[in-house]
Amino acid sequence: MLDILGGITLVAGTIVTWGLLIRAGTPVPELRRKIATRVGLWFAAVALLGALGAFCAQRFGTPMLGIAVVLPVVAGVVIARRSHALHPYVFAMPLALLIALNVGRLLGAFFLILQSQGRLPSTFAHSAGWGDITVAILAIPVALAAHRKVAGWKAIVLAWNVLGFADLI
Repeated sequence: MLDILGGITLVAGTIVTWGLLIRAGTPVPELRRKIATRVGLWFAAVALLGALGAFCAQRFGTPMLGIAVVLPVVAGVVIARRSHALHPYVFAMPLALLIALNVGRLLGAFFLILQSQGRLPSTFAHSAGWGDITVAILAIPVALAAHRKVAGWKAIVLAWNVLGFADLI
């Protein structure tokens, strides 16, 4: 049951995140459709590979999962750097929205639940779970500080980014 709930939560979070990013980045409907189509195809490909067992630890394991996550990010960065047409789109995204989307890291609670069921090692579950939860909870006040441009907001955003990056490492 937990796997189904986790899957539904992850898919819903992904759809909401990409939907908000696509809407926030450009008012041009044609560009929105192109980006949404490419993101949808990537998501469908990852879902299909998952259904076929490509991420099964006995077959390919972690390297395949890393490829599924890292490859689209690297491709996106390369495309964005080479395509000057995308620069206005990327820079139009509100910083506060990008920060607020990290609320989705509340999914780190699933690490703690999985550990309580003996499905994840305690050392990983506690550091990753509590780290994600902390970064997610702090995302709201940090996003508000960035949006309102309160005194010292850049230092606050930088400190929060360092914390979030450290948690991922």
